[in-house]
Amino acid sequence: MNRTILEILFIAIMAIGCMALYAGPYDTNLLLNPGFESGFDNWTIVNGGSGWILWDGGHNERAKYAVSSYEWCTKKQEVDLLAAGFTAAELDTDPIVVNYSEWYNAFWGGKYYVIVTAYNASHSTVTTSTIGSSEDPIVLANETGWGQFTGSFEFSPGVRYIEFFVGGMDTRYWAGQYGTAFDDASLSLHYDESTLPVELSLFTAAMSTNANAIEITWITQSETNNSGFHLYRSLDDNLENASLISLLISDATTTNGSMRTYKYNDAEVEPDIQYYYWLESVSLNGASHYYGPVNTIIHYNPDTPPVVPQVTSLKDAYPNPFSPSTTISYYLKDASSGTIDIYNQKGQLIRSHHFFQTEPGDYSFVWDGRDESGNEISSGIYYYKMTTGTYTSTKKMVYRK
Repeated sequence: MNRTILEILFIAIMAIGCMALYAGPYDTNLLLNPGFESGFDNWTIVNGGSGWILWDGGHNERAKYAVSSYEWCTKKQEVDLLAAGFTAAELDTDPIVVNYSEWYNAFWGGKYYVIVTAYNASHSTVTTSTIGSSEDPIVLANETGWGQFTGSFEFSPGVRYIEFFVGGMDTRYWAGQYGTAFDDASLSLHYDESTLPVELSLFTAAMSTNANAIEITWITQSETNNSGFHLYRSLDDNLENASLISLLISDATTTNGSMRTYKYNDAEVEPDIQYYYWLESVSLNGASHYYGPVNTIIHYNPDTPPVVPQVTSLKDAYPNPFSPSTTISYYLKDASSGTIDIYNQKGQLIRSHHFFQTEPGDYSFVWDGRDESGNEISSGIYYYKMTTGTYTSTKKMVYRK
């Protein structure tokens, strides 16, 4: 086909912070049946001595708790992070901390140890965090009241599964279930934005105005000890397959206060190919962090002028971070109704905005940083989710007093 006129079709996925979409349930207990409300469902147990036993009561007078016997009893549960709602992109690029804990008690003395293991997709060990061991356990005195062990470790790219494993036993060597009691286990991932040297508010890819390149744009709200950026490109959404396409980029295209806008033209592109891009920030100490991917598709067509298809979409809040208010914008391809719900990090609904638009087009509303009762929210990360028809999209914003 004689291709002389360029038609542009692009899909630009924007990333606020370090994720294209904050899909994962951060700061949420990923363990099922953590307090034994349904017995040992979801747990794999090994009985030693007289085995595990469930008693009524428990930490904070919950329904049940488990008590170990006079030989080692173990319980474990594995969490599939993709099945839990996280995406491979965020698991491989986000600054994540794994937090774990469980409540314990010992009536007549007991012992326990904890092993939390992070595995990759092939179930090879990536990281292990321990509290004690079967050879050198934590020893509890007689009549030890309810306490809580806690642990944490930094997440590593490539992790897809995390196993929570606990062993407990009585310090006495005769039959009976009076060893270490356990209740309310917890395993969660925390998005640690404080580790980021760069606070990114926009990352997009689109056709350049000269029609022969892809223009990558990113905007930073703040930079701390940052030496510059690298750009990577791939033909799929796997960062491991991406190639470096730029030297270190340290000079912003434009500057407005602390906000800096950067642009880069990638001319090494072909039509009818989808490209994925990642942005690497490089700190002064050499540490790197990756943002993205964003992706773009370009097609040639000799019969039509350049067009950009309009689709229903949730746009980025601006400003972000914000105080005291921010504007949330969206585009509707057709007349429709829906909601934009705002949630805190615990997944609790803070505020809802309902819309009913009789015409397609761009719309927006201002959120004043208050909940449904008119109370000012606390500083932190919030998520806003748009739902209209079959379309849903979630983005992140940061409130700072």
